[in-house]
Amino acid sequence: MLDPHRARLNRPAAVLPMPGISSQIHTRGGCGFSRLRIDDAGASSVCPQLFDNIIATIGHGSSASSAASAADQLRPEALTEKLVAALLEHPDLRPPGDDPEMLRHSAEKLRGLRAGATSSLSRDLGEMVEDTIRSRLTALSRALEEDFAARPREQAKAVPAIRNSLQAPNAAADDEISFRKFETAVAGLAVELSHRSQYAPENFERIRQRLISDITSSYPGALRALVASRVRDELKRQRTFVLQMWEEAARRGVDFEQLVHDASQQLRTANSSPSNLESKSIGRTWLRIDGPSEGEVLAALRRRTECEDDLELAQKICDQLIQRLRRVGRSRKPAVLDTDMPAFVLLKLDAETIAAELKSIVAESLRGSYSTYEIVMRQGEDHAARQLFDKAAPTIDVEGRDRAQLGVTMTYLTIVSFPKPDTDRDKRCADRMRDAFRALAPCTFEELATADGEITVLRCAFGFPIGIEAQNRALLLRYAKAAARGHRPHLLGILPGSFAGQADPATLRIAQQYEL
Repeated sequence: MLDPHRARLNRPAAVLPMPGISSQIHTRGGCGFSRLRIDDAGASSVCPQLFDNIIATIGHGSSASSAASAADQLRPEALTEKLVAALLEHPDLRPPGDDPEMLRHSAEKLRGLRAGATSSLSRDLGEMVEDTIRSRLTALSRALEEDFAARPREQAKAVPAIRNSLQAPNAAADDEISFRKFETAVAGLAVELSHRSQYAPENFERIRQRLISDITSSYPGALRALVASRVRDELKRQRTFVLQMWEEAARRGVDFEQLVHDASQQLRTANSSPSNLESKSIGRTWLRIDGPSEGEVLAALRRRTECEDDLELAQKICDQLIQRLRRVGRSRKPAVLDTDMPAFVLLKLDAETIAAELKSIVAESLRGSYSTYEIVMRQGEDHAARQLFDKAAPTIDVEGRDRAQLGVTMTYLTIVSFPKPDTDRDKRCADRMRDAFRALAPCTFEELATADGEITVLRCAFGFPIGIEAQNRALLLRYAKAAARGHRPHLLGILPGSFAGQADPATLRIAQQYEL
């Protein structure tokens, strides 16, 4: 008895006659493509950890705060003491001697300065106070920048404490007392001089020496009270500049914290989110194989950079990152990145750029650290070859009708490309994969010029007619049934040999084969 399955295969190909099919059959085909994708999850997971180490390296400066020291020099008390020391050397403000006339002139000068009288001495004092405070403010501003460069993550917390320590106090009671004591002593000396005749010479001399001693000892205090008042007034006048300086320093610290957070999120999000290729249908043509682990990646980075520990590795990667970011910054905003301090360079750019450049550095540093063949050997050459071959299946299915007796003779082609093997071990792995592919189908192999390429498989099937489709049987049977009922399935004058539109005899004969 004839096997129905064999009989079906021996029937003619269900191909509807169409003009030019003999020439078109050789130009029709389908292709499939697959490639080996090494999962870089290990390298991706290293980037967030490495970025944290880089930030820790940037903030690894001295624990001493330059800003705190500069702020101490800007306290009203410190400013007053410095100015008093300088003014005591001024020709017009030197401590008076025991000459009553000099004592009187000194008292008049201090009274005039205290009252705000216009004079060259008052202008000199004002300029000295202004220049001193300006220089101290400039020094504090530089110190805040130095602290940010050394410990960028601490500035946001340190600025309020330093600012609060510089609140200008009210007039010191001791200074006021010293000024009144000086004036009282000077006035007392004048009175005693006018009543000199009423005292015995030895008694008058004793009183005069006591008053002169009081004047001499109270003079620095009186001068201090005068300077302290000028310092407080100048600090109030510089209030806008001081507020801007604090605001800039505090904002710098907050912006840096936000930048670090955003860049870390960029790196971690890129690590946890699926690949765009994997999220699309084309992702099914990729053979995904686990790459090196996080520990293996770190070890490879240390070898390539000749580092002994993660801290040294972070420092070297940081240097490379800052150099790249400076180039990027100059290309976007010329002359903006004119500093070598890493914290300021980072602050000038956005989190996306920082994350992208760091990932690029890691990828370039790992290039050549491990080969594609090393990863394939972990999975097995036969397994990888079978998976790649299956994923590259052509996008057609002739359902077993590619037989000469059915009039369908097709050409199948498989092309496998390999990266250039660097070591003898890689060469042996490549040879085993070639043997695995040959066991699946005749293949053509090609070797890429570099070791950076991927293993890819291209499978093609050429030479099938349009009509070889699973629905042809139902179509042919309905065609024959319509013709049996007298229906003319074709338009007039379209089909050769059927001018009146009647059914084609050759097609009816094919339909009869399916009715058996």
